[in-house]
Amino acid sequence: MEWIHLYRPTATVDEDGNPTTGSLQLVSQFMALVAPQDSSEQVANRATSLASTYKLYVRAMPTGIQSTDILRVRGFNCQVMGMVASWRDVHGKHVGEVITVRIISEEEQ
Repeated sequence: MEWIHLYRPTATVDEDGNPTTGSLQLVSQFMALVAPQDSSEQVANRATSLASTYKLYVRAMPTGIQSTDILRVRGFNCQVMGMVASWRDVHGKHVGEVITVRIISEEEQ
């Protein structure tokens, strides 16, 4: 289990009165199992590749994660990909959530 930090952009208004996104604010932290999903290309023979997407398995109440949220995973800022999947047991009771994220570059933030 690893700590995941959930950041959400603040809602602000520009000088013309239009809504815009502001700076990121820490909303919550939670524990999750982190599974690497995809690796970038290897630069040289026997070089260690870097995972570019992760699947997070959160065993908890619904996290309320939105598509605009940024999650800090293993020191990288990550963007939520697709919808957050509800993880249910055989009786239909909520067990947790499954979240797919991808590492974003500095330019994308």
